[in-house]
Amino acid sequence: AVFGGSVSVIPASDSAKILWEKYLGMTIFNYGVPGAGFSSLQGISLQQQVDKAAVHDIYILWASTNDYTNQRKVGLYTDYTELDGYDKEKLITQAGGINYCIKKIYAINPHALIYFFTSSKAFMNRGGYDPFYPEGMNKYVEMQKEVCALHGIPVLDQFIFADDVVLLGVIF
Repeated sequence: AVFGGSVSVIPASDSAKILWEKYLGMTIFNYGVPGAGFSSLQGISLQQQVDKAAVHDIYILWASTNDYTNQRKVGLYTDYTELDGYDKEKLITQAGGINYCIKKIYAINPHALIYFFTSSKAFMNRGGYDPFYPEGMNKYVEMQKEVCALHGIPVLDQFIFADDVVLLGVIF
């Protein structure tokens, strides 16, 4: 199952899905929706996508640039976890949305494998591509990786390492 924004559904991402099907024997279910982000304020959020998900063996949370471009709060890695009592007010943050998705996926299938693809670069302003820009997308990507580290979820960093990536065993 794939969840995300437009990057998860555009034709360019189909090349990865075709290879997963061909070489790994997978059947792909794409729940992604253009404009989506992890924040509950962002379009048809990944939270809403995961709420509609069926039982699958592998779930891919494919982060978009939408939380950054729409200036949603990044939050803290503890947002919507047992560490804050699953505070529903934190679902508006990117971190809270990611934690919600992970918790919900494990409720659907406790034995699921979850993989996380970070946001990629966006070239609408310097913050979208410069990893050293203080209030840029890198801040969002670093939080994505912190939340995944909390849960032990493997991460493909598409923001920093965009060349020659390996997606579920297939080299691009």
